[in-house]
Amino acid sequence: SVWAVESQIAHLPALPLNALHIGIAAFFLLGWLGMIFRAYLPQGIEDRWITPLYVRVLQSSQPARSTLNLRRNAYQQ
Repeated sequence: SVWAVESQIAHLPALPLNALHIGIAAFFLLGWLGMIFRAYLPQGIEDRWITPLYVRVLQSSQPARSTLNLRRNAYQQ
């Protein structure tokens, strides 16, 4: 499988990094460092913006209510 992937991408040139790549890497690096040094963060910072941000992201990842099938009488048990 490694050979198959390498044979397909071997002829493609490496593209230079741009600001978007660096921004995404910085976002993940800051999140990783935040998790490592979480105990050293000031008290209350989670309550002010980390927890509300987590809840907002979690809710935005849920499917739209109009796409859910809430009537389960058609399912066999």
